[in-house]
Amino acid sequence: MENYNILPQTIYKFYCDQKILDKSLEHIKNIDYKDMEFNSCSKDRMINNHRELNELHNWFQSCVNEVTHDLNFKDQLTITQSWSTRSTSGQWHHPHIHQYSIISGVFYLTDSNAETCFSIPSIWELPNIFCHSIDRDNTKIDHRNKTEKGCLIIFPSSLPHYVNEHYDSDPRYIVSFNTFFNGSMGNLNNFAGANLKIIKHELYS
Repeated sequence: MENYNILPQTIYKFYCDQKILDKSLEHIKNIDYKDMEFNSCSKDRMINNHRELNELHNWFQSCVNEVTHDLNFKDQLTITQSWSTRSTSGQWHHPHIHQYSIISGVFYLTDSNAETCFSIPSIWELPNIFCHSIDRDNTKIDHRNKTEKGCLIIFPSSLPHYVNEHYDSDPRYIVSFNTFFNGSMGNLNNFAGANLKIIKHELYS
């Protein structure tokens, strides 16, 4: 018997300038964090408004623009919010998607053994009513992306992902962001368009 994989998905990878990375990490380490169930998240969920992170987010936006150009998107995407996550030894992140977003990004500020894991069901995963048991590890499409300092990955916001356990003694720092359409989108003459404007503001919690 022969088998082979078909219809691969695409994510995008970029590498940041060292000076921007060092400056951003210094700031990220000194902001306030709130303990969550699995790790800690920046209290401010709009760190894209921090002046100290302007260079970093300008670079994020240029990467988003490059991705949308490669995908031949007609309409512009703009970063709507970003936040930082800190994980200490033994911490992880639950499976999730990013709501109210088109494409999302994860930027690794430090190295770590932990991986960002993308996983979707295979079309071979049948409902339980048709099977006595299912080995779900063999009926899903899984990709594990290594945490690599200075690396940004961009992916569809609807793609489920999680982070396995971080075991290093030093904390793992990342910045995540979401995007949405900004400006004129679609075609109003065809009754299928809208004019949207992303308003920049600060939010503290």
